[in-house]
This record gives sequence, C-alpha cells and structure tokens, in this order.
Amino acid sequence: MRIGFTVILRLLVLLIFATHLNCGCKLSKEYSAKNVGQEKNIALDAFVEMVVKKYNIPGVATLVVQEGKVLYRNDYGVRSLDNKIQLEEGDNFHAASISKVFVATALMQLVEQGKLRLEDPVKSHLPYFKMRSENHKSITIGQLLSHTSGMPDLNDYEWDKPKYDIGASERLVKNLANTELVFEPGSQFAYSSLGFDVLGDVISKKAEMAFEDYVEKNIFIPLEMKNSTFYYPDVPQARRTVGHVDKENAPTVSPVYPYNRRHAPSSTLNTTTDDLAKWANMILNKGENSKSLILKKQSLEKMFSPVVAVDTDVWMGIGWFITKHKNQQVLRHRGGDTGYRSIIDILPGKNMSVIVLSNYEKTPTTEISEGMIDIVLGDR
Repeated sequence: MRIGFTVILRLLVLLIFATHLNCGCKLSKEYSAKNVGQEKNIALDAFVEMVVKKYNIPGVATLVVQEGKVLYRNDYGVRSLDNKIQLEEGDNFHAASISKVFVATALMQLVEQGKLRLEDPVKSHLPYFKMRSENHKSITIGQLLSHTSGMPDLNDYEWDKPKYDIGASERLVKNLANTELVFEPGSQFAYSSLGFDVLGDVISKKAEMAFEDYVEKNIFIPLEMKNSTFYYPDVPQARRTVGHVDKENAPTVSPVYPYNRRHAPSSTLNTTTDDLAKWANMILNKGENSKSLILKKQSLEKMFSPVVAVDTDVWMGIGWFITKHKNQQVLRHRGGDTGYRSIIDILPGKNMSVIVLSNYEKTPTTEISEGMIDIVLGDR
C-alpha cells in the first residue's frame, strides 16, 4: 500500500510540476522561492495540493525550516467546511500527542533543577497514585516517558464531557485505583497517553503550579511561542480551526472539539506551525534560542538516546520517537485525535524541521512530511 502510494505521488508531482512550468502559474508563496528555489517550490506546492485533493482534506498548514530560516510555507484550504474561511498563517490547530514532547521537556527541566530523577518511582511524588496491580509501585518517571510503564492506553477521552478546572489532573490519577497494568513495568514498549496524563500531575506538584502554567512560563514565553496553549479557552476565537471527522470517506465537521483538561498533558496542545518551528529550532540549537536556555545539551542528548525498540528502525527515547528516513536521523512525534492530525519531524543532520497540522483525521501527515523532505533534499 505504501509503495503504491509513493509511486503514484511521484508521477502526479511530475505531471503537475510540468503543468505549472507550461502555464506560467504564479507561486502561491513567492518569497519561499528565494530560499528553496523556484522548481522545488513549485514541486512542493504541487505535491501538497495533490494530496489535499486526493484525500479531500479541508485544511492543512505546512512549514519547512532549515538553518533557522523558512524554506517553504503554505496554508491550504479552510478553517471549517461550515464557514469556508480560508486558512491563514497563524491559525491555531489541536496538535494532539505532540503535547507529549513538551511534557518530556518540562520533566527534564525539573530533573536539571534537582526536583526529581527519571529513576524515581511515580508514587514517591504522588502518594495517592494507586492501581489494582501491586507492581504499579515500581513504575518510574522514566518508564512513563518512554512508554515502558505497563500502563494501558486511553480508550475514551470524554471530549463530549470536558473538564476545565485545575483539579482535573489530580482526580484522574486518583481514579486509577481499579486500573490494571498490561505488563511488568520496564519489560516492553506500549504507547500510553494515560501515563503522560499522570506525568502532568507530577509536574504540577513538583512545580507548585498548574501544568499549563508551568509550560507557559518555562517554555512558551522564553521561546516566544505566543500562539500556543494547553488550555483551549485561551485560544482566540478568530484563530481557531474546526476539526473534521470521516463520514463515508468524506470529511464532516466534528460534533466535539478535542479538549478535556484531565488529558491536557497527553493531548491538548493548541499551536501553530510557526510556534512549533521555534520549538524545533531550539532543539536544533542544542537547547537554547537567542535569549534563553530551555534545556542543557546533556539533557537533550539523553532525550534522544534510544530506550526501547518500537519497530524496525524506530526507537523510543524520552518522549520522542527516533527513526530514519533516507538514511537521515529523524526525531519525530505525531498526533491524532478526533478531527485532527499532526506531525513534527526534526532532521538534525540537515538542521531542518518539517511541520504539518491538519483539521481532518484522515490526513496522511507522515506521507506529506516525508514527501516534502524528499523534495527539499532532492530525492523526489
């Protein structure tokens, strides 16, 4: 399936690229041609527009940054099929599980401050953390961060019954008393959003402030990520997008928005492509931007060291997946919740990042990101 898709994309890109050259069409973003080159810019436009049409995607925002400079940007489609308002630079998307890399960074900051260690049992910081399985007492901070804790994943985020109060996270942890572990802590990998929700409560207790406030104060503000928040009511109405679910192979407006404060750490980051680019640039710049040190170089190196194998050429680090594409190391995290899909790919060897945010749950964000990487690097 993947091979066939890639071959079709390549043929269509060549066809559309040739059409662009013959028709003399203007570039959708003229300034990006100065950086990535007119031919590649046309190819990127053609590639993403073709995927948008193939999957009938309502809206998708794409951004490629290299050496701290924007190589390519485009915002395709609409915020919502109901209002048909065109997407614009700076529109806000639910980024889903990309939230988790901010949780990992916050915890590594607390490690640097001496407030906890990755080897610490969760229970040593949250005495009320209890599960039906007796071996829950051995679960460590590091195991939750690397999805090796044995905690189950979430089945129902209760987006239709959102909680907004500051006590939502603690209540979630206290409600785990009848939950069973699915394997012995530390013995294998199994993705668990629930584990990251527990970590959000750890951050809150050790920092003595709400999880959302800690991330804003210690990550968003220093990086000037002015359009990012974990608390959905703070997203300006004028910049909000609407999620779309699949109904009989066609997008339709989702009846719910994916927000519930009890799942903020695992899932509720709302952000823009530009803000995520600032985040990626910090990582590529060894933990700092021009004004602030977010993480020490040694902490980043630990985060990006493989902890457990996930699949062929895919490993789990501390909060991040580590993989390869065309022999290039890729630091990756994807997101997917009701009505939304997202991905951030960071290529340290090329000092490059690719960000894709979409308001449709069937958007093939990985294929889009990898296709854009191939075009920029000359492999497509």
